[in-house]
Amino acid sequence: MSPIYTSENTTPAYELNWGLTVFWRAEPVPDSRWLTALQQATEPDGVRVLKHRLTTGEASQFFVSTKPHVRPEALLRSVKGRFQHAIREHVPKAFQRNYCLRGVGAATRSVVEQYVSDQLGHHRMADPNVQQRLMRFQKSYSHVDLSLPSFSAHGEYWYNLHVVFVSAERWNEIRERVLEQRLAAIEAVAAKCGHRLSR
Repeated sequence: MSPIYTSENTTPAYELNWGLTVFWRAEPVPDSRWLTALQQATEPDGVRVLKHRLTTGEASQFFVSTKPHVRPEALLRSVKGRFQHAIREHVPKAFQRNYCLRGVGAATRSVVEQYVSDQLGHHRMADPNVQQRLMRFQKSYSHVDLSLPSFSAHGEYWYNLHVVFVSAERWNEIRERVLEQRLAAIEAVAAKCGHRLSR
């Protein structure tokens, strides 16, 4: 299948916002000496550093906005790498390897999960048999708690995605075999890539 919507033929009417925390290994350098340079350096990467604050003396917290194509790992490389570059003359090895990255926005996880769980009620089928069939494919994975972070070797991540697949011509798929195949494919890809499915 080829995608209908791509970055070339759409203009997203949204932005992605993040909270990024990096931890100092050395004495923090005041942001009056590097923040403007960091903001200018990350902009070509599709990363906009909106705010910074120093907590407890050992952690820098950033409020960051990214364009849709920027992956979380690229956001981290852009901010942390260019941050280190901006202060390298004063502090050659300024930061510890660990970090925290959190997606932030107006739509909370619980609201999105409730929205997904209510889809059959919002979009009822005229045929009760079709409605019953679709109910079989509305799944909840109770062992998954998306409020918990995901971990990499050095980072903690709190970000979840609400993914919508739209058929060509917005056609409603009701064939049981096709629905079974799609569900199996989604679960297999999630398992292979280490993604957590909640609903």
